[in-house]
Amino acid sequence: MQLRISSRFVTWNQLSAIPGGPSPTWTRALDGTQGVSAATTVASPGKWINRFNSGAPWIVNAPLGNGYFYNVRVWNNADKPPATGVPAQTDTDGLIVVGAIATGPKNSRAAIEVVLHGTIDNSTSSAAYTAQAGAGAGKNYNAADVNAISSTNLASMGTNANLK
Repeated sequence: MQLRISSRFVTWNQLSAIPGGPSPTWTRALDGTQGVSAATTVASPGKWINRFNSGAPWIVNAPLGNGYFYNVRVWNNADKPPATGVPAQTDTDGLIVVGAIATGPKNSRAAIEVVLHGTIDNSTSSAAYTAQAGAGAGKNYNAADVNAISSTNLASMGTNANLK
């Protein structure tokens, strides 16, 4: 499953390219109107996993192959200036956070977080960057080339072979 949130951002904010139009926002990615649950208020914002779990779940348990799965959630950053009384589903500064967690055999995990800044004006292209699309094995959208990391394949990469 592939969801191009950047392309949707362009569609949601077409009027922003008109001089005097509204400022672009990511609210639709957060508010539950796009077929995903809405983002919620973070109970304890100090912990990354709490921020991740509060996000709108855009991709849930998608298979990467070989027993690996990933989840992608989107949540609002701490808007600047602070937007007092604004719900978690409302973006006021054009910035959102996209987080992903991949899980695999033996409870292995990897996580990444990216902040997206959405802007649209009438002088630049608003086409999505797709150079990495289909970069999996055989130019597909899965990671069938992913294998478990072991001391043997670490050693073959010239890394510390004494890892146990």
